[in-house]
Amino acid sequence: MSVDRELRNLVEKLQSENQALRRQLLELEEVATELAATKDANEALRRQLELADEVRDTWHRNATRLRRELAIAREEQLRLRRVIDDERLEHRRQLKKLKKA
Repeated sequence: MSVDRELRNLVEKLQSENQALRRQLLELEEVATELAATKDANEALRRQLELADEVRDTWHRNATRLRRELAIAREEQLRLRRVIDDERLEHRRQLKKLKKA
């Protein structure tokens, strides 16, 4: 009977170890699931970052273009003011000549 008892003890011990291993396996599966979810989230964040970089680059290009256009418009405004001032001056000169005549 002692052999039966030893075998029974051994079976119980192995069953207990198997249960512990199953719990560890479940924990590892949970960790693997969390890891996969984290990888997916990281990939989604990476895509968002890439899109944000593209948008930032587009805004930068647009801002640069608008600054150039503003500088050109300011130069044109100054040129037109000079033309108007020159025309006013010429108009005044012509009025003076007409008044003298």
